[in-house]
Amino acid sequence: MRTDLSKSIEQYGEALYGEYSNTVLVHKSIVEACFKMSVPAKKIFLLGVWRMARTPEIILNEKRIYRQSLSRQEISKHCKISKTNDLKQIAWEIQDKPKIWINEIDENGNQTGNFSFFHMITDGKYKDGVFTIGFHEWIFPYVKDLKRLFARLRLYDIRELQSTYAIRFYMICRQWELVGSVTYTVETLKKILCIENKYKLVADFKRHVLNTAYRELKEYSNLYFEYETQKMGKKIKYIKIKILKNLSLSVSQNKYIKQKLSSYLATYKKEDFYNNHLLLYQDWKDQNKLISQEELEYFIEQIKFKTPMNRLSKNLLTDFFVWFENKLPNIDENDDFLEKK
Repeated sequence: MRTDLSKSIEQYGEALYGEYSNTVLVHKSIVEACFKMSVPAKKIFLLGVWRMARTPEIILNEKRIYRQSLSRQEISKHCKISKTNDLKQIAWEIQDKPKIWINEIDENGNQTGNFSFFHMITDGKYKDGVFTIGFHEWIFPYVKDLKRLFARLRLYDIRELQSTYAIRFYMICRQWELVGSVTYTVETLKKILCIENKYKLVADFKRHVLNTAYRELKEYSNLYFEYETQKMGKKIKYIKIKILKNLSLSVSQNKYIKQKLSSYLATYKKEDFYNNHLLLYQDWKDQNKLISQEELEYFIEQIKFKTPMNRLSKNLLTDFFVWFENKLPNIDENDDFLEKK
């Protein structure tokens, strides 16, 4: 019998995703929190969280602030921010101390009525190629040592996004990806995005927010969404978001897949990969008339623990098999890095 794929993503086990994955874990409360930051600042914040999660011990200073240092190389690689003027603009924004409003939730994901608000990034400094930012201690329960009710964000997806709305909807898609859909009231979505006093007409909200986020995720992310409006009486009250796997991967994603698989196959035998996984995939597809997203997720779960495939993340494997199925666009007509040797 097939595994239930509707359960939360973390229940599949950390080993499914690889020890060295470039993913950021954030709690559901952060995904649906109200906070306003520019796109570059959001990327820096998530990169800092990613580094923080890999720090064994958090040491606070006398002001109860934890500071994380990020190199220019990391910022350029993961955030596509390379200009000093961009870092100055982020520092200027941090000076205003972006505030976050979090509605606390219980173990079942339901709001308790309790809330907290604080400046999640407290200060920053750039010196000798290192950008250091401070985190308020209250952020720790929502980004470190998470066991459940979290979304897994991929730095690689986030780095390509240019709209603040696209990043927030990417977070929502990641939170609900295995459930498949989620419905919010228009009012709740606007609170999450901190635009309660903007886009009074739903048509404007759709044009400037929903459609903008849709277009960017469809181009750059391996997850995107479609939406439909639902009325209460004559007024549009709800937005239903349907999360979809992106089957038309962008050129940048194709290049990333090729790079990662090439690195993997340089260490392990191509023949083993071909025989144990590509042929198995083809057999599975022929027998089951693949491929829906759930069937693909299940197939990858079955092969994931076959040594040495556990060195590749589940997200990368999913993208790879989507690429393998479509092979569009071709990166190099003479590319033979997946051919049997």
